[in-house]
Amino acid sequence: MPPAAMMGTFTFSRTRGSSTIVITDTEGKIEYVNPQFTKSTGYTLHEALGKNPRILKSGKQSTAFYTGLWESISGGKTWRGVFHNRRKDGTLYWESATINPVLDEQGKVTHYLAIKEDITQRKEAEKQIHR
Repeated sequence: MPPAAMMGTFTFSRTRGSSTIVITDTEGKIEYVNPQFTKSTGYTLHEALGKNPRILKSGKQSTAFYTGLWESISGGKTWRGVFHNRRKDGTLYWESATINPVLDEQGKVTHYLAIKEDITQRKEAEKQIHR
């Protein structure tokens, strides 16, 4: 379970309606997802706990993409980007994400906090404009 200092994060995540919240340990194992995660992905909290967020991986992004992400967050830096993910039912969707490392008092990374927004409709509208 995340440290007591993160309890405010849990409160925040329950009140942030349209954002998907995912908290993992440093190995990438999911420790918490908010209800919006289930709405967006089809995976329940029970199904997601202990899994890696790669359960959403669509195969549409390169290994270098994920390597850069992990280099940033494991180095204590915030990462921002866009995922092309796959829901439990197999449908693809786009998410804009910010992943922040959570640091302890000594500056050591203890968890990762991802805040994500479904941007599928925006991406589809952009695609229509560029046709």
